Amino acid sequence: MIGATQASIYARVSSERQAEENTIESQLAALYERVLADGLELLEELVFVDEGYSGSTLVRPALERLRDLVAMGGLDRGSTSTRLIGWRASTPTRSCSSTSSGGAASRWSS
Repeated sequence: MIGATQASIYARVSSERQAEENTIESQLAALYERVLADGLELLEELVFVDEGYSGSTLVRPALERLRDLVAMGGLDRGSTSTRLIGWRASTPTRSCSSTSSGGAASRWSS
């Protein structure tokens, strides 16, 4: 869809317990809902999920793929812009300052 705003989503849970309690599924459901509510296009290749990785490290497979894609300019191919949507501002790393109280999908950047 040329010219449409697309979305990329990132979700993470930091422990096996959280992963087992379906926390990642609830995050993804909220993120997909936000994408639909905002009328964005989401390609499956732009969904990044890290299960069982602490926010204290930036070495996580999905986050590394996302960073590589951004560095190569791969998020804005054929689109006017891409929104990166996450569960809360602290999802990428605990060292991010967060103005969000959490519990709802928030846009990190546009």
